[in-house]
Amino acid sequence: MDNHHDKKQHDRRKELNSRRNPHKTDDRQLKRRRNKKGQLVREQIDDFQSVQSTGFQSLNSETSVSSDDDAYKNIANLASIAAQENENVSNVMFAATTTMNEVPDNVKLAQWITTARELSVTRLDRLYINPFSMKNKCRKTEPVVDNTIVHDLQRIFDDLSPLDLSNLVRCCQKLPYWIRSADGSLNERAKEFMAEHNLTESQLICVNEIGKKILLRSSYGVLFVQGNKFFAKTNPNYKKRRSAIKGYPILKPTGDCEHPWETAVRITERDVQHWNTETEEWEWLNMNEHTTENERQNYLECLVTGEKGTEVLRYIGLFIIRLKPDIQIRINDENKVDNNENWYSIDENMGNSAFYTILPFLKYLREHRDFI
Repeated sequence: MDNHHDKKQHDRRKELNSRRNPHKTDDRQLKRRRNKKGQLVREQIDDFQSVQSTGFQSLNSETSVSSDDDAYKNIANLASIAAQENENVSNVMFAATTTMNEVPDNVKLAQWITTARELSVTRLDRLYINPFSMKNKCRKTEPVVDNTIVHDLQRIFDDLSPLDLSNLVRCCQKLPYWIRSADGSLNERAKEFMAEHNLTESQLICVNEIGKKILLRSSYGVLFVQGNKFFAKTNPNYKKRRSAIKGYPILKPTGDCEHPWETAVRITERDVQHWNTETEEWEWLNMNEHTTENERQNYLECLVTGEKGTEVLRYIGLFIIRLKPDIQIRINDENKVDNNENWYSIDENMGNSAFYTILPFLKYLREHRDFI
Protein backbone atom coordinates (compact mmCIF):
# COMPACT_ATOMS: atom_id res chain seq x y z
CA MET A 1 0.00 0.00 0.00
CA ASP A 2 1.15 3.50 -0.67
CA ASN A 3 2.07 6.00 2.02
CA HIS A 4 -1.12 7.98 1.55
CA HIS A 5 -3.26 4.93 2.25
CA ASP A 6 -1.19 4.00 5.29
CA LYS A 7 -1.58 7.52 6.67
CA LYS A 8 -5.36 7.37 6.24
CA GLN A 9 -5.43 3.99 7.94
CA HIS A 10 -3.33 5.25 10.85
CA ASP A 11 -5.46 8.40 11.25
CA ARG A 12 -8.61 6.27 11.35
CA ARG A 13 -7.20 4.05 14.05
CA LYS A 14 -5.94 6.99 16.11
CA GLU A 15 -9.40 8.57 15.92
CA LEU A 16 -10.93 5.36 17.28
CA ASN A 17 -8.21 5.11 19.92
CA SER A 18 -8.22 8.57 21.43
CA ARG A 19 -7.06 7.37 24.82
CA ARG A 20 -3.60 8.04 26.27
CA ASN A 21 -0.87 5.94 24.67
CA PRO A 22 0.96 4.04 27.44
CA HIS A 23 3.73 2.83 25.18
CA LYS A 24 6.62 4.62 26.86
CA THR A 25 6.65 3.19 30.35
CA ASP A 26 10.32 2.32 30.75
CA ASP A 27 10.79 4.65 33.70
CA ARG A 28 7.95 2.86 35.49
CA GLN A 29 8.96 -0.70 34.77
CA LEU A 30 9.19 -3.16 37.66
CA LYS A 31 11.98 -5.53 36.75
CA ARG A 32 11.04 -9.13 37.41
CA ARG A 33 13.22 -10.34 40.24
CA ARG A 34 14.97 -13.64 39.84
CA ASN A 35 14.98 -14.60 43.49
CA LYS A 36 12.12 -15.66 45.73
CA LYS A 37 12.04 -12.52 47.85
CA GLY A 38 12.07 -10.30 44.80
CA GLN A 39 9.21 -12.26 43.28
CA LEU A 40 7.24 -11.74 46.49
CA VAL A 41 7.69 -7.99 46.15
CA ARG A 42 6.29 -8.13 42.65
CA GLU A 43 3.25 -10.10 43.80
CA GLN A 44 2.60 -7.62 46.60
CA ILE A 45 2.65 -4.74 44.14
CA ASP A 46 0.37 -6.61 41.74
CA ASP A 47 -2.11 -7.25 44.56
CA PHE A 48 -2.09 -3.58 45.48
CA GLN A 49 -2.59 -2.59 41.87
CA SER A 50 -5.55 -4.92 41.50
CA VAL A 51 -7.68 -2.78 43.82
CA GLN A 52 -7.21 0.34 41.71
CA SER A 53 -10.27 1.27 39.65
CA THR A 54 -9.55 4.74 38.29
CA GLY A 55 -9.25 5.93 34.75
CA PHE A 56 -12.18 3.95 33.31
CA GLN A 57 -13.66 5.61 30.27
CA SER A 58 -17.42 5.61 29.88
CA LEU A 59 -19.01 5.12 26.49
CA ASN A 60 -21.04 8.26 27.08
CA SER A 61 -18.02 10.42 27.86
CA GLU A 62 -15.08 11.56 25.78
CA THR A 63 -12.79 11.79 28.79
CA SER A 64 -11.86 9.48 31.64
CA VAL A 65 -13.93 9.56 34.81
CA SER A 66 -10.79 10.24 36.80
CA SER A 67 -7.04 10.36 36.30
CA ASP A 68 -4.89 7.36 37.12
CA ASP A 69 -1.86 9.49 38.05
CA ASP A 70 -2.59 9.15 41.78
CA ALA A 71 -2.88 5.39 41.43
CA TYR A 72 0.48 5.28 39.66
CA LYS A 73 2.08 7.35 42.43
CA ASN A 74 0.60 5.23 45.22
CA ILE A 75 1.77 1.95 43.73
CA ALA A 76 5.17 3.45 42.92
CA ASN A 77 5.54 4.46 46.58
CA LEU A 78 4.71 0.91 47.64
CA ALA A 79 7.31 -0.43 45.20
CA SER A 80 9.90 1.91 46.66
CA ILE A 81 9.15 0.89 50.25
CA ALA A 82 9.18 -2.82 49.39
CA ALA A 83 12.51 -2.46 47.60
CA GLN A 84 14.09 -0.69 50.56
CA GLU A 85 12.92 -3.39 52.96
CA ASN A 86 14.34 -6.19 50.83
CA GLU A 87 18.11 -5.91 50.70
CA ASN A 88 18.33 -8.64 48.06
CA VAL A 89 16.38 -6.59 45.53
CA SER A 90 18.38 -4.16 43.45
CA ASN A 91 17.70 -1.96 40.46
CA VAL A 92 13.92 -2.11 40.91
CA MET A 93 11.98 -0.36 38.18
CA PHE A 94 8.28 0.24 38.71
CA ALA A 95 5.77 -1.00 36.13
CA ALA A 96 2.28 0.42 36.30
CA THR A 97 1.58 -1.88 33.36
CA THR A 98 2.48 -5.10 35.21
CA THR A 99 -0.49 -7.48 35.13
CA MET A 100 -1.14 -10.96 36.48
CA ASN A 101 -1.89 -13.88 34.21
CA GLU A 102 -3.79 -15.74 36.93
CA VAL A 103 -7.59 -15.50 37.15
CA PRO A 104 -8.89 -14.33 40.57
CA ASP A 105 -11.04 -16.70 42.60
CA ASN A 106 -13.92 -14.25 42.96
CA VAL A 107 -15.00 -14.22 39.30
CA LYS A 108 -18.80 -14.57 39.18
CA LEU A 109 -18.97 -15.74 35.58
CA ALA A 110 -22.28 -17.61 35.90
CA GLN A 111 -23.84 -14.48 37.37
CA TRP A 112 -22.36 -12.07 34.83
CA ILE A 113 -22.98 -14.08 31.65
CA THR A 114 -26.63 -14.03 30.65
CA THR A 115 -28.19 -14.80 27.28
CA ALA A 116 -30.20 -11.59 27.61
CA ARG A 117 -27.08 -9.48 27.07
CA GLU A 118 -26.88 -8.17 23.53
CA LEU A 119 -23.61 -8.81 21.70
CA SER A 120 -22.71 -5.67 19.78
CA VAL A 121 -19.22 -5.42 18.26
CA THR A 122 -17.28 -2.88 16.24
CA ARG A 123 -17.31 -3.71 12.53
CA LEU A 124 -14.08 -4.39 10.68
CA ASP A 125 -14.69 -1.48 8.33
CA ARG A 126 -14.64 0.86 11.33
CA LEU A 127 -11.35 -0.56 12.54
CA TYR A 128 -9.56 -0.60 9.18
CA ILE A 129 -9.94 1.04 5.80
CA ASN A 130 -10.78 -1.72 3.31
CA PRO A 131 -9.93 -4.53 5.77
CA PHE A 132 -10.02 -7.29 3.16
CA SER A 133 -7.02 -5.68 1.46
CA MET A 134 -5.10 -6.65 4.63
CA LYS A 135 -6.11 -10.30 4.37
CA ASN A 136 -2.93 -12.37 4.72
CA LYS A 137 -0.91 -9.31 3.73
CA CYS A 138 1.42 -7.54 6.18
CA ARG A 139 2.33 -3.92 6.36
CA LYS A 140 4.49 -1.79 8.62
CA THR A 141 2.59 0.56 10.88
CA GLU A 142 2.60 2.13 14.34
CA PRO A 143 1.12 -0.03 17.13
CA VAL A 144 -1.85 1.53 18.89
CA VAL A 145 -4.18 0.46 21.68
CA ASP A 146 -7.39 -1.11 20.40
CA ASN A 147 -9.85 0.57 22.74
CA THR A 148 -12.78 -0.70 20.70
CA ILE A 149 -12.32 -3.88 22.77
CA VAL A 150 -13.16 -1.90 25.91
CA HIS A 151 -16.04 -0.10 24.20
CA ASP A 152 -17.58 -3.33 22.92
CA LEU A 153 -17.36 -4.91 26.38
CA GLN A 154 -18.90 -1.86 27.99
CA ARG A 155 -21.90 -2.15 25.71
CA ILE A 156 -22.47 -5.69 26.97
CA PHE A 157 -21.45 -5.32 30.62
CA ASP A 158 -22.37 -1.73 31.44
CA ASP A 159 -23.18 -2.76 35.04
CA LEU A 160 -19.70 -4.09 35.90
CA SER A 161 -16.92 -2.13 37.59
CA PRO A 162 -13.56 -1.79 35.82
CA LEU A 163 -12.01 -4.36 38.15
CA ASP A 164 -14.83 -6.88 37.60
CA LEU A 165 -14.60 -6.34 33.84
CA SER A 166 -10.85 -6.94 33.97
CA ASN A 167 -11.35 -10.17 35.90
CA LEU A 168 -14.10 -11.30 33.54
CA VAL A 169 -11.85 -10.80 30.51
CA ARG A 170 -8.98 -12.83 31.98
CA CYS A 171 -11.42 -15.59 32.87
CA CYS A 172 -13.15 -15.70 29.47
CA GLN A 173 -9.81 -15.80 27.67
CA LYS A 174 -9.12 -19.17 29.32
CA LEU A 175 -11.85 -20.77 27.21
CA PRO A 176 -10.40 -22.24 23.98
CA TYR A 177 -11.28 -20.61 20.66
CA TRP A 178 -12.79 -23.89 19.45
CA ILE A 179 -15.23 -25.58 21.84
CA ARG A 180 -16.63 -28.27 19.53
CA SER A 181 -15.25 -31.67 18.57
CA ALA A 182 -15.42 -33.01 15.02
CA ASP A 183 -18.83 -34.58 15.74
CA GLY A 184 -20.27 -31.27 16.97
CA SER A 185 -20.26 -32.12 20.68
CA LEU A 186 -18.49 -30.02 23.28
CA ASN A 187 -14.81 -30.92 23.60
CA GLU A 188 -13.23 -31.83 26.91
CA ARG A 189 -11.67 -28.43 27.60
CA ALA A 190 -15.01 -26.72 27.03
CA LYS A 191 -16.73 -29.17 29.39
CA GLU A 192 -14.09 -28.55 32.06
CA PHE A 193 -14.51 -24.77 31.73
CA MET A 194 -18.31 -25.09 31.93
CA ALA A 195 -18.12 -27.26 35.05
CA GLU A 196 -15.50 -25.07 36.73
CA HIS A 197 -17.67 -21.97 36.45
CA ASN A 198 -21.04 -23.70 36.82
CA LEU A 199 -22.27 -22.52 33.41
CA THR A 200 -25.10 -23.76 31.27
CA GLU A 201 -24.31 -24.69 27.68
CA SER A 202 -26.06 -21.50 26.52
CA GLN A 203 -23.81 -19.43 28.79
CA LEU A 204 -20.75 -21.31 27.52
CA ILE A 205 -21.71 -20.44 23.95
CA CYS A 206 -22.10 -16.78 24.99
CA VAL A 207 -18.60 -16.77 26.49
CA ASN A 208 -17.24 -18.36 23.32
CA GLU A 209 -18.92 -15.74 21.12
CA ILE A 210 -17.59 -12.90 23.28
CA GLY A 211 -14.14 -14.46 22.98
CA LYS A 212 -14.22 -14.95 19.21
CA LYS A 213 -15.76 -11.60 18.33
CA ILE A 214 -14.10 -9.35 20.93
CA LEU A 215 -11.46 -10.78 23.27
CA LEU A 216 -9.60 -13.03 20.83
CA ARG A 217 -9.98 -11.06 17.63
CA SER A 218 -6.59 -9.37 18.10
CA SER A 219 -3.28 -10.79 19.29
CA TYR A 220 0.13 -9.17 19.72
CA GLY A 221 3.61 -10.53 20.17
CA VAL A 222 7.18 -10.86 18.96
CA LEU A 223 8.82 -12.60 16.02
CA PHE A 224 12.47 -13.11 16.93
CA VAL A 225 14.94 -13.15 14.04
CA GLN A 226 18.57 -14.22 14.23
CA GLY A 227 20.62 -14.35 11.06
CA ASN A 228 18.33 -15.83 8.43
CA LYS A 229 16.20 -17.75 10.90
CA PHE A 230 13.07 -16.99 12.93
CA PHE A 231 11.93 -18.36 16.29
CA ALA A 232 8.57 -20.14 16.65
CA LYS A 233 6.91 -22.10 19.41
CA THR A 234 4.69 -25.15 19.33
CA ASN A 235 1.04 -24.49 20.05
CA PRO A 236 0.39 -26.37 23.34
CA ASN A 237 -3.17 -27.22 22.21
CA TYR A 238 -2.33 -28.17 18.62
CA LYS A 239 1.08 -29.85 18.55
CA LYS A 240 1.53 -29.62 14.78
CA ARG A 241 1.10 -25.84 14.67
CA ARG A 242 3.81 -23.24 15.10
CA SER A 243 3.35 -19.60 15.99
CA ALA A 244 5.28 -16.51 16.98
CA ILE A 245 5.45 -15.58 20.66
CA LYS A 246 2.07 -13.88 20.92
CA GLY A 247 -1.02 -13.58 23.07
CA TYR A 248 -4.20 -11.64 23.60
CA PRO A 249 -4.41 -8.22 25.28
CA ILE A 250 -6.06 -8.08 28.68
CA LEU A 251 -7.79 -5.30 30.53
CA LYS A 252 -5.93 -3.76 33.42
CA PRO A 253 -7.75 -3.33 36.74
CA THR A 254 -8.13 0.33 35.79
CA GLY A 255 -10.26 -0.69 32.80
CA ASP A 256 -7.62 0.25 30.22
CA CYS A 257 -6.64 -2.17 27.49
CA GLU A 258 -3.00 -3.18 27.17
CA HIS A 259 -0.85 -1.53 24.54
CA PRO A 260 0.50 -4.05 21.97
CA TRP A 261 4.01 -3.66 23.39
CA GLU A 262 2.76 -4.38 26.91
CA THR A 263 1.10 -7.56 25.70
CA ALA A 264 4.27 -8.59 23.88
CA VAL A 265 6.39 -7.98 27.00
CA ARG A 266 4.01 -9.92 29.26
CA ILE A 267 3.70 -12.92 26.93
CA THR A 268 7.42 -13.06 26.17
CA GLU A 269 8.34 -12.90 29.85
CA ARG A 270 5.92 -15.75 30.47
CA ASP A 271 7.02 -18.01 27.59
CA VAL A 272 10.67 -17.27 26.80
CA GLN A 273 13.95 -17.55 28.68
CA HIS A 274 17.43 -16.34 27.75
CA TRP A 275 20.87 -17.58 28.77
CA ASN A 276 22.62 -15.16 31.14
CA THR A 277 26.36 -15.53 30.46
CA GLU A 278 27.25 -13.86 33.77
CA THR A 279 25.16 -16.07 36.07
CA GLU A 280 25.28 -19.04 33.67
CA GLU A 281 21.58 -19.63 34.20
CA TRP A 282 18.42 -19.49 32.11
CA GLU A 283 16.39 -16.41 33.08
CA TRP A 284 13.11 -14.88 32.03
CA LEU A 285 13.43 -12.63 29.00
CA ASN A 286 12.40 -9.07 29.84
CA MET A 287 11.86 -7.29 26.54
CA ASN A 288 12.22 -3.86 28.09
CA GLU A 289 15.80 -4.70 29.09
CA HIS A 290 16.87 -6.30 25.82
CA THR A 291 15.42 -3.96 23.21
CA THR A 292 15.86 -0.32 22.23
CA GLU A 293 13.19 2.25 21.46
CA ASN A 294 14.07 2.01 17.75
CA GLU A 295 13.66 -1.76 17.75
CA ARG A 296 10.17 -1.37 19.19
CA GLN A 297 9.13 0.53 16.07
CA ASN A 298 9.61 -2.56 13.85
CA TYR A 299 5.96 -3.53 13.92
CA LEU A 300 3.96 -5.42 11.29
CA GLU A 301 0.22 -6.05 11.24
CA CYS A 302 -1.99 -8.42 9.27
CA LEU A 303 -5.50 -9.87 9.13
CA VAL A 304 -4.95 -13.63 9.02
CA THR A 305 -7.51 -16.11 7.75
CA GLY A 306 -8.11 -19.52 9.28
CA GLU A 307 -5.87 -22.52 8.83
CA LYS A 308 -7.75 -23.76 5.76
CA GLY A 309 -8.28 -20.33 4.24
CA THR A 310 -11.62 -19.71 5.93
CA GLU A 311 -12.92 -16.16 6.05
CA VAL A 312 -12.53 -15.89 9.82
CA LEU A 313 -10.22 -12.88 10.04
CA ARG A 314 -8.06 -12.33 13.11
CA TYR A 315 -5.73 -9.41 13.64
CA ILE A 316 -2.11 -10.23 14.46
CA GLY A 317 0.47 -7.56 15.27
CA LEU A 318 4.11 -8.58 15.72
CA PHE A 319 7.21 -6.69 16.77
CA ILE A 320 10.10 -7.98 14.67
CA ILE A 321 13.15 -8.17 16.93
CA ARG A 322 16.56 -9.14 15.57
CA LEU A 323 18.65 -10.86 18.24
CA LYS A 324 22.41 -10.49 18.41
CA PRO A 325 24.34 -13.63 17.37
CA ASP A 326 25.47 -14.37 20.93
CA ILE A 327 21.96 -14.28 22.46
CA GLN A 328 20.45 -17.68 23.25
CA ILE A 329 16.73 -18.06 23.92
CA ARG A 330 14.44 -21.00 24.55
CA ILE A 331 10.81 -21.71 25.34
CA ASN A 332 9.94 -21.89 29.02
CA ASP A 333 10.44 -25.47 30.25
CA GLU A 334 6.89 -25.57 31.61
CA ASN A 335 5.56 -25.68 28.06
CA LYS A 336 7.07 -29.16 27.59
CA VAL A 337 8.22 -28.70 24.01
CA ASP A 338 11.44 -29.60 22.21
CA ASN A 339 13.58 -26.47 22.34
CA ASN A 340 15.87 -27.82 19.62
CA GLU A 341 13.14 -27.34 17.02
CA ASN A 342 12.28 -23.68 17.50
CA TRP A 343 14.49 -22.07 14.83
CA TYR A 344 13.47 -22.16 11.17
CA SER A 345 14.83 -20.63 7.97
CA ILE A 346 12.96 -17.55 6.75
CA ASP A 347 13.36 -18.78 3.17
CA GLU A 348 12.13 -22.31 3.81
CA ASN A 349 8.87 -23.39 2.16
CA MET A 350 6.58 -23.80 5.17
CA GLY A 351 3.41 -24.92 3.40
CA ASN A 352 0.09 -23.49 4.53
CA SER A 353 -0.78 -25.46 7.64
CA ALA A 354 1.53 -25.51 10.65
CA PHE A 355 2.87 -21.95 10.12
CA TYR A 356 -0.25 -20.28 8.70
CA THR A 357 -0.28 -17.42 11.24
CA ILE A 358 3.38 -16.60 10.51
CA LEU A 359 3.44 -16.99 6.73
CA PRO A 360 2.33 -13.40 5.88
CA PHE A 361 5.10 -12.02 8.09
CA LEU A 362 7.73 -14.28 6.54
CA LYS A 363 6.63 -13.20 3.08
CA TYR A 364 7.04 -9.55 4.08
CA LEU A 365 10.52 -10.17 5.48
CA ARG A 366 11.56 -11.98 2.30
CA GLU A 367 10.38 -9.03 0.20
CA HIS A 368 11.87 -6.40 2.53
CA ARG A 369 15.33 -7.67 3.46
CA ASP A 370 16.32 -4.30 4.89
CA PHE A 371 13.32 -4.08 7.20
CA ILE A 372 15.41 -4.71 10.32
